[in-house]
This record gives sequence, structure tokens and C-alpha cells, in this order.
Amino acid sequence: MFSNNSRSLFDTGGPFGCAIFERDVETGEAALIALGMNRVVPLANSTLHGETVAIQMAQKKMGLFTLQIPRVDSDTGEMIIRRFELFTSTEPCAMCLGAILWSGVARLVCAATKDQASAIGKKDNKLNFYYVFSSSLPMCLFSSNKI
Repeated sequence: MFSNNSRSLFDTGGPFGCAIFERDVETGEAALIALGMNRVVPLANSTLHGETVAIQMAQKKMGLFTLQIPRVDSDTGEMIIRRFELFTSTEPCAMCLGAILWSGVARLVCAATKDQASAIGKKDNKLNFYYVFSSSLPMCLFSSNKI
């Protein structure tokens, strides 16, 4: 998502991003609904993590406060819940996990564990975002390999 030649991580909030897709359960195809990237630093708002930004954008686009949206099957007339999936660059923090659970997404996919993400900060001072995971609070409640 970010390279050493891109804007400073402190200008962007770090290399944390998220995308929400709507999955067609019959065909397996997915359509991009919303993107979110960390905006904590540039907007001076500690709640604007990539996941919360993507959820806000998706719910705004759908016009509802939830992503548990029913639709009518054109063939059977049955009500079917639309399936939204959230893909994120790193395991979510406790705040984002709570938002994800309340948002109505049906599936969460994490590209990296918190340990993998923090290892990047230890290896390269230019990408030092280890502080995100260094709190004494339990920042992640589950591992991406358990989804």
C-alpha cells in the first residue's frame, strides 16, 4: 500500500487500510463497496482507523447504519441477507473489532497478524509504527488464522 517513496507514514497515519466488498453468494463474485485508510494523524482523530473509515463509507453508500441488508431474491421472492466482507491489512485493534462486529459484515479477512505488522517497525525505522501495538491493553482479541 505504501512504499518508501510515498508520502510519510506520519502524514497518512501509517500503512493500514481496509476494503469492504459485497459477495454474491451464488456466483462468488465480489464488488468493491468502500475503501478506508488510516486518517488518525492527518485529521487528529484517534477513531479514524482504516476499518472504521471503510465501515462509515460503506454504510453511507448503502444508506443504512448496518451492513446486514436484506434483499428479495428475484427468482424465489425470498428475503436474503446481502453478504458484506471486510478485508484489512492487519488484525484489528479492540476498537475496530467492536465496530466490525456491530457493522453487520459477515466475514473478516486480515492480511497480517499484529506480530507481523509490529515486526516491520522493528526492522525499519522509516516504517516505525510499532507504537500502535505497544499498549498494555489487549489490542487484538483473535488471530486472523482463526477466521
